[in-house]
Amino acid sequence: MNDTRIMIVEDERIVAKDLQFRLQGLGYQVAAMASEGHDAISKAGAIRPNLVLMDIRLENGMDGIEAAEQIRSELDIPVVFLTAYADQATLARAKITEPFGYILKPFEERELQSTIEIALYRHKAEQKLRDSERRYRSLVDNSQGLIWTHDESGKILSINPAAAHLLGYEPKEIVGRPLVEFVPAEQRAGMERYLERILTQESDDGVVEVLTRSGEKRVLQYRNARHDEPGKKTFILAHGADVTDRLRVEKVLRDQNAYLTALHETTLGLMSRLDPEELLEQIIARAAALVGTEHGYVFLLSPEHSDHGEQEMVMRVGIGAYNGFKGTKANLGVGLAGTVWQSGEPLVVDDYRNWSGRLALSSRDILRAVAGVPLKSGAQTVGVLGLAYLEQDRRFDKAEMQALARFAELAAIALDNARLYQAAQSELGERKRAQEQMRRSETFLTAVVDNLPYMIFVKDAQDLRFVRLSRSGEDMLGITTGALLGKNDYDLFPTEEAVFFEKKDRETLASGKLVDIPEEPIETPGGLRYLHTKKIPILDADGQPKYLLGISEDITERKLEEERQKVFERKMQETQKLESLGVLAGGIAHDFNNLLVSILGNVGLVLVDLESNSPVREPVEQIKVAAQRAADLTRQMLAYSGKGRFVMQRINLNSVITEITQLLHVSISKNAQLKFNLMQNLPPIEGDVTQVRQVLMNLIVNASDAIGDRQGAISLSTGAVNADREYLAGSFMVPDLPEGAYVFVEVADDGVGMDRETQTKIFDPFFTTKFTGRGLGLAAVLGIVRGHAGAIKVYSESGQGSVFRVLFPVKEIPREAEKTPSDSLQAKGNGTVLVIDDEEVVRNVTKRMLARLGYTPLLAEDGPAGVEMYQKFKDAIVCVLLDMTMPRMSGEETLGHLKRIKPDARVLLMSGYSEQEAGNRFNGKGVSAFMQKPYTPQDLQEKLDEVLGH
Repeated sequence: MNDTRIMIVEDERIVAKDLQFRLQGLGYQVAAMASEGHDAISKAGAIRPNLVLMDIRLENGMDGIEAAEQIRSELDIPVVFLTAYADQATLARAKITEPFGYILKPFEERELQSTIEIALYRHKAEQKLRDSERRYRSLVDNSQGLIWTHDESGKILSINPAAAHLLGYEPKEIVGRPLVEFVPAEQRAGMERYLERILTQESDDGVVEVLTRSGEKRVLQYRNARHDEPGKKTFILAHGADVTDRLRVEKVLRDQNAYLTALHETTLGLMSRLDPEELLEQIIARAAALVGTEHGYVFLLSPEHSDHGEQEMVMRVGIGAYNGFKGTKANLGVGLAGTVWQSGEPLVVDDYRNWSGRLALSSRDILRAVAGVPLKSGAQTVGVLGLAYLEQDRRFDKAEMQALARFAELAAIALDNARLYQAAQSELGERKRAQEQMRRSETFLTAVVDNLPYMIFVKDAQDLRFVRLSRSGEDMLGITTGALLGKNDYDLFPTEEAVFFEKKDRETLASGKLVDIPEEPIETPGGLRYLHTKKIPILDADGQPKYLLGISEDITERKLEEERQKVFERKMQETQKLESLGVLAGGIAHDFNNLLVSILGNVGLVLVDLESNSPVREPVEQIKVAAQRAADLTRQMLAYSGKGRFVMQRINLNSVITEITQLLHVSISKNAQLKFNLMQNLPPIEGDVTQVRQVLMNLIVNASDAIGDRQGAISLSTGAVNADREYLAGSFMVPDLPEGAYVFVEVADDGVGMDRETQTKIFDPFFTTKFTGRGLGLAAVLGIVRGHAGAIKVYSESGQGSVFRVLFPVKEIPREAEKTPSDSLQAKGNGTVLVIDDEEVVRNVTKRMLARLGYTPLLAEDGPAGVEMYQKFKDAIVCVLLDMTMPRMSGEETLGHLKRIKPDARVLLMSGYSEQEAGNRFNGKGVSAFMQKPYTPQDLQEKLDEVLGH
């Protein structure tokens, strides 16, 4: 459940309750409920919900629009209107309150959830926008940066204090004046060009000189952006910084450091050169560029020795005037290179032609100023860097020589690095090959691990910090291996989970064996997941735990499927239990009805023949009353089994309720007040009036019992609803009913209510929370409703009362003329009637009834005997009384044999089950009529008259 708190304002209780259950089912918290406007405003101010669901039309006092306007304006709480209909004037008033959405009744849960989430998001966005605007205004006013705006013509629209004070003014002195007033005259043409540019492009940046009130010129660096908003004038937002002082300092530093910067940039390039030949070319090229010449060389000591065992220094690279002399050897102490080699000190010659140490080579006559610096490795001179000018007046000054000396030091280091690199190449070759092989193995293992559908992780054994996580683990935890490194469980999970994980890790390391954890709950960005984890320590060479390896399989879906299967099995068990009990109840009622046939039949015959003043008449009538009460009990048992005797006809629920209003009033406690809310023009249904009355009485009595000895109210309501599959699925023990129009009768009380466990048992036979001997009422209601192809919805919470809503499918049925029953018996029968029934008491009493009615009875104890008798006496038999359920041969099979003997045979079907049950099995098979057990002599006479056309 999330922590979004919602208040419901709805004056129809069932709608409010239904909405409450839907919201809770979606995971929201229902913070409060109100039925009128003033109460809604008071509760909203007290509990401050995140959102209010408000019915537009509230019957008592203030309507929803007035309440929403106050809640929105005074409490800044978003309101979503609920409405089934509204005229244009009402909608116009509603819009003024700026609601965050409308939900039309009836609505689906997806529509409800999406409207709520959009309203919450919009309200949060508006709050952020207001906060952002306040922060932005404070930031601008207090910023030390320079901020101003102007229009397309260059007129200043606003300016912050920092920018105004830089110019020597207050902000109000500047607003409304053109930009050109604050730039020097020579800059105004540039200002015009700027205004042209900013109108054709989205932004512009650069520097500009401005003129202060005192006449001082300051340099601003600016970046401006054009803002075009629909329905508003274009304006330019400008940001600037005073860079006058910075530019002055930068110029001084630039002049002072230009030379050193060039040196630094030149020498940095050497450090990345590891090939000796390439490095030497870079050294001479960069050194020559450093002093602005194109002539130079580099001598280096050769690894070989001369024939006399002396080291040799050889020119390795030469450019300009020295090009073509590569490989030339230097003699120690001879020439510029030899002299520097010998002394190990820099040497400058202003005119090489007149230098006493010059080489007597004609190629050297073009040289003028020359310079040489030693290249040293430690204290040893390993080379000489020489440069020359050919120009007459060029000289190497002190700064250049200092730069060359520093450059030579760095060049020598670069040469050492290159030599070390070359020496290390052979050694690194084998290491690289080994590392490459290791890398390939690791890549292979990583690919295998990352493609396994498990979270695989490794922790160090010391403090259980993560050192590795597979790709599946990254996806599950929403974190990369790089971000996970060095963290432990307490950094990633709630404390309770982290304690559990650490305990299992320590147990694994202590045992030194694999530990199997069948189920580990873990919080992830995707929600709560369940893992099946196996952990094992990885030991070092000394046999001590170094790492902890864990492999976790995500079993969430499997666990959820198991839970769903358990719920399904539990529902199946409940259904099977009710079906089993229904079969048992139906069987008992069927057999009991056969006994009642004998009792009521014989009693009926006796009462017909008894005189009204007979002393035994009253005891016989008491027997009849007892038998009828027993028949009522069997009808309840058949109703529970769904096979009750339903005389289906066109019913208007409002009319049924009106007829028994007085009976309902006397059936409830004196402490309970009964209220009616009946929908006008209620559609008709198809049903048994007696059974529907039984449903109403049982629900009213149940509500009265729930109120008990305290004061309370019971409301009885009717209405119509267009039920979809989702709505029907929420019904109690409902079969797969079709979608469509349903009429409902609803009984609501404010009694003790029920918890979830009690609600699962309320339709069990003889389950009761009251005194012993009660409990078949709701079970019978369930059976009657199922027999009418209806459904029951129950809303209840402990201490909050209960609501029972019974749904019946709407069905237009033509009206039938009512029949007036007759209590008299007339011996007007003629002909033979064959009775086929496996119960001897039924056969005997029916025989006496038939004889009393003037018919000749013929009895058969089962189907085969009945078929044989019918074959013999078919011409004399005018009608067959056939039991539906018999051993050896069922009533259905017997009927088939009778029809084959005589296709137009008249058959009156008898059963302890309902006419609907018989119709399902015998429809279209030639049954003339149906008679429900138990039956009286009058019932038998009426049915025979119907079959024989009397």
